[in-house]
Amino acid sequence: MKNMKNELFEAVLKKAKKIDDSLTNDEKKELSAIIGGAMTEVSNYFNNLPTDLQKNTKNLMKRGWFVCFFDDEFDDYHQKENGLIGKNQKEQDQFLETYFSSKLDGIEKTIIKNVPARENQLSQSFIAHRDEMYYLSIPTLLILAESLCRDLGNNIGLYSKHHDEYKKRGQPVTGDLFDNLIDIDVFEEVLFGPLREKSDLTKSIDNPRYRDKSLLNRHLIIHGHSASYGNKTNSLKAISLIYYVYYTLMYISKRGK
Repeated sequence: MKNMKNELFEAVLKKAKKIDDSLTNDEKKELSAIIGGAMTEVSNYFNNLPTDLQKNTKNLMKRGWFVCFFDDEFDDYHQKENGLIGKNQKEQDQFLETYFSSKLDGIEKTIIKNVPARENQLSQSFIAHRDEMYYLSIPTLLILAESLCRDLGNNIGLYSKHHDEYKKRGQPVTGDLFDNLIDIDVFEEVLFGPLREKSDLTKSIDNPRYRDKSLLNRHLIIHGHSASYGNKTNSLKAISLIYYVYYTLMYISKRGK
């Protein structure tokens, strides 16, 4: 995960040093003051950024969207920042529908390249989505998300909850993936957050109320409680989940302990 703050500061200082050689002493002082003020503003922005991203990631997850803001595969942080930070729910939904629709080919190619054993499962799920067979694509995508979690996360079930351990009872088993990681920074916490928490999509609902049956929820869909989930938006949300699971677990495997 790139340290954008350090990269930006290094680039500014490098450029300023080149300019500095051609200035008078008074001009150098003026430039130094301007750069100092600008870098203070940038530093404040980056200090507040993790909180803003964590809040947005959590709120999006509650609505079924799983977003990797810092994504080395596509490197489009600023596009997602502009489309999501400070936007209302309708604007965010519209942006994410367009975003994930535009990334279908890239997501499919990337996952198949790194998890070839899931090629048929992934390709046929995406065919169903592209053919607008959403009652077919959504269940298969939700199952695929767990397949990827088992492949890349030491056979951990994506939707599994702790039952026996008192302190973890009811919590996602995927939270165990982070128990042995050290020096987790604030931006990594933003990325890892959705695997630490239950969401409407991933939680188990054993006795659904009438209003629960309208949720995009894996348990209700797979176990036949829901009959109104088949639409493009929900299919794209399921695609956001499989990519999030893939990217996050690949990131952990590359990161090491």
